Parts: sequence; structure tokens; C-alpha cells
Amino acid sequence: MKILQPELPDLRIRLEKEEACTYLKKHKEEDEDVVGCHFVGMDLDEASLDGMTFKECIFENCRLMECKLESGSWIRNEWISCDLSGSYLTDGYFHRNRFRECKLMGADLCQGNFQEMILVECNLGYSNWDQGRWRNIFYQACDCERAFFSEGRMKNVYWENCRLVGVHFFRTSLAGMDFTQCELGRITVSDTFAELHGARVTAMQALDLSRLLGIEIVSE
Repeated sequence: MKILQPELPDLRIRLEKEEACTYLKKHKEEDEDVVGCHFVGMDLDEASLDGMTFKECIFENCRLMECKLESGSWIRNEWISCDLSGSYLTDGYFHRNRFRECKLMGADLCQGNFQEMILVECNLGYSNWDQGRWRNIFYQACDCERAFFSEGRMKNVYWENCRLVGVHFFRTSLAGMDFTQCELGRITVSDTFAELHGARVTAMQALDLSRLLGIEIVSE
């Protein structure tokens, strides 16, 4: 497994709290890309920043709650201990982003294009990734309870020590994926169970998945 990391320049503009908010709003008004910034402690609620491009930025301890970030381009960025819960990031393009200890609970990322991305110890509960396209993505120690990954296309997606309880994989092929190090249960797939073809699971996980077939397994 090789996931490309974001390459961030040593020199960047450091912007904190209100200064960071003002900077972003100004660039939104002037329709300018945001490049090479280090945002610290930025706090935005229900802000409208849709269609913006962010390149080689660091977001640290930022809170962007229920913000409108649709159709954005996110290229070579790092996210550290940020909260994007309830925000709208639909139809976004994410290339070489790294998320560490972030919250995206209930965030809407549907119809997104995700490439070369790493998410470590993130809370993705109830987030919506439906109809997305993934290529070279690594989810590590993430809580994905009741998240939606339906009707998507995944290639080279890796899961390690993730909590995948109640997750929706409806019409998304899981072929070639290894779930043996994850907590997997009560997932949603189609009536044909075609999504599970070629997935690697443990014996205990297979026992739980057998309940989808309505099979009752008893000991001899």
C-alpha cells in the first residue's frame, strides 16, 4: 500500500481565529484560490464557502460546523483535530489530503472524488459518502458507524482497525478489501449480496454477515 502524502511548503501564511475567518471570506468574495495557509483555531458556523479551491494548506483545531463547502477543490492539505460535522462538502475534489483526529459526523460528502487520501482516528459517524469515487484511500482507526458509502466506485481502499457498524455499502463493490482488522457488523447491502464478493473477513465476521441471508447457525 502506497498513499501519496500532501507535500506542504515550509513557508506559509499563519492565520488564527478571526483573522483566518476574515481572510477566507475575502478570498471567497474575490473568487481567489487559497494557497499555502496555516489556519489555526478558526471557528465558522454556517458559512458559505462553496466552489473554493484550497491548495497546500494546514487546518489545525478548526471548527467549520454546518458550512456550505460544496463543489470545492481540496489539493494537498492537512487537517489536524478539526471539526467539520454537519458541513456540506458535496461534489468535492479531494487529492492528497490527510485527516488526523478530525470529526466529520453527519457531514455530506456525496458525489465526491477522493484520491490519495488518509484518514486517521477520525469520527465519521453518520457521514454521507454516497455515489463517490475513491482511489488509493486509507481509513485507519476511524469510527464509521452508520456512515453511507452506497453506489460508489472504490479502488485500492484500505481499512485498518475501523469501526464499521451499521454502515451502508449498498451497490458498492467491496472486492479485494480486507476487513479482518475491523469491527464489521449490521451492514446494509443489496438483496443479491454482490457487494461482498471478493471481500476478506474473519470467521466471526462471516457469522454476523450470514444473518443477512436469514441463516441461523447452531453449534453441533
